[in-house]
Amino acid sequence: MDEQTRDHPVLTRQQFLAEYNFPDSTERKRRSSGNFAPHFSIGRRIYYRRKSVEAWIASRETGSNACSHSGGGAA
Repeated sequence: MDEQTRDHPVLTRQQFLAEYNFPDSTERKRRSSGNFAPHFSIGRRIYYRRKSVEAWIASRETGSNACSHSGGGAA
């Protein structure tokens, strides 16, 4: 991924999946159930605002060891 993409405030769905290493099927299921990062669509395309994704990830962190990996699935 180039630096321009990394600094862009809006991510396409494909960029989101690649950058955050999130499984395609999990993203689809959670997004459709409303249990996922805020997103918006234009036509059939899904977009994520980087700041919203980062805030959503931070809200999912738990405990004092939030940054350590304790196993389990994706956020």
